[in-house]
Amino acid sequence: MNVVKASSSIVLISALSFGVASADDDEIFTSCTSAAIEAAEAYDPGSSAVTNCIGVRDDFNVVMAWNSKATNGNILKNTGQAVGQQVVNARNLTRDYKNNYGMQQGDEYGMVVVAYAGGVDWLKKDNDQADINMVNNLMAQGVKVYACQNTMKGKGLKIADLIDGVEIVPAGVSAVIDFSTRGFTYINP
Repeated sequence: MNVVKASSSIVLISALSFGVASADDDEIFTSCTSAAIEAAEAYDPGSSAVTNCIGVRDDFNVVMAWNSKATNGNILKNTGQAVGQQVVNARNLTRDYKNNYGMQQGDEYGMVVVAYAGGVDWLKKDNDQADINMVNNLMAQGVKVYACQNTMKGKGLKIADLIDGVEIVPAGVSAVIDFSTRGFTYINP
């Protein structure tokens, strides 16, 4: 990694090359599972020829931050109901690992969610049932979900207002840092 000093701040430049094949590519990519190939073909016929699957990996942890009230209305096509984009991203991550790589949360990888700011709204009992179902499904897979108590105080929320099984951390941002310093990969979708 090269370090370049620009004015009074330091800019890190990665030594990774993008879009250039290297000898290491063979070690990174693997043959896609039939589920991944079928999904690619169902979405875009012919695309499986350029679909690359990352090799099965295990023994890693992810901390996902939910801090936005952004929605995605295209996920539940039958209802047209808007659902939380970050909730959907967490569902998609666990689904991809399970369906395309045969990986199980809690076995090959671990995942926690820390919700703060607008992300805490996805954890409320009075939320849309589709979001509640997705959060409950994540927790049923063993994903720990934490709500920021600072945000809860600001919104006037109590633990009784949250989906059963959600736990609390004093400060969401601090919790994300704490998980990150313990080897969790930080994702803020």
